[in-house]
Amino acid sequence: MLARLLADGVKVWFAPRAFSIGAASFPRGAFLVRVAANGSDVHERVSQAATESGARVTPLATTAVDTGTDLGSNSVRFLEAPRVGLLGGPPIGGNSFGFAWFAFEQRLGYPATPIDVPGMLAGALEELDVLVIPSVSGAGLDRVLGDQGRERLTSWVRAGGTLITIDGATAWLAQDRLGLARIRVRVDSVRADSAGGAPLPARVPGAIVRTTFDTLSPLLAGVRGGDLPVMANGATILTVPKNLSPGEAVVRFAPVARLRLAGFLWPEVPARLAESPYLWTERAGRGRVIAFAADPNFRDLWRGLLPLFANAVFLGPNM
Repeated sequence: MLARLLADGVKVWFAPRAFSIGAASFPRGAFLVRVAANGSDVHERVSQAATESGARVTPLATTAVDTGTDLGSNSVRFLEAPRVGLLGGPPIGGNSFGFAWFAFEQRLGYPATPIDVPGMLAGALEELDVLVIPSVSGAGLDRVLGDQGRERLTSWVRAGGTLITIDGATAWLAQDRLGLARIRVRVDSVRADSAGGAPLPARVPGAIVRTTFDTLSPLLAGVRGGDLPVMANGATILTVPKNLSPGEAVVRFAPVARLRLAGFLWPEVPARLAESPYLWTERAGRGRVIAFAADPNFRDLWRGLLPLFANAVFLGPNM
């Protein structure tokens, strides 16, 4: 519903704190449409969006709350409708691009402009507020970007852009020389034997694991409960920096004893994966990076993860 309202030009605000008015009670992450700030047809547009989406709408006659923070306070933020770009073309993974494109077109109904690396270098970035980079080989992306492209992308983020990376693109983001994020890919030197045999297997062929999350993060708006199942796939495991700040490691893989829900994990994997970040965010200059360690849009199977991806797109630029 939020995507529909923003795409339709309706002005929407975000309330990051819980509140109640009369018998109506709202958890963290409610969205507000103020009548006075919108056109005379706002009731009709909201009603139609609610009917199409199935979202619950509660009319309020005042911004003065009974409990929580008043809706006229500075904590309630206006949401700018972001101009979104989706990076595609070589060397971006076609499957991951397709998953993200389907999420925008079929699930969210929100416009995302496909751009390729040459278009990005030619100035397309300046027309965007959010850039989503689907999974990609880091070496391949470095090769087509070059030093000039990396510098242009980094400058765009630091000037106020929001960069969202997925899976392999997150491993690329975690490079030291890029300088946009403090996460790093875990390098494990454990060998199969003391004689220096082959590395112990770490690549997960696809398992369902449990994550825990920071309920105070705006990126968890609309997500309630203590656990969230996600897919673990591949060999990339991220590390948490020692100077961790609140709100950065938004979603983490669960501790070892509670990690696996279904599927196969090599015996060495749980200890490596446990408590590492699944969803990470941090400020970079005046902008923000939001990084998914795996693909939340994978084959449109993980519908419970769509709010995380949508919040990254719509709330990321407003955090």
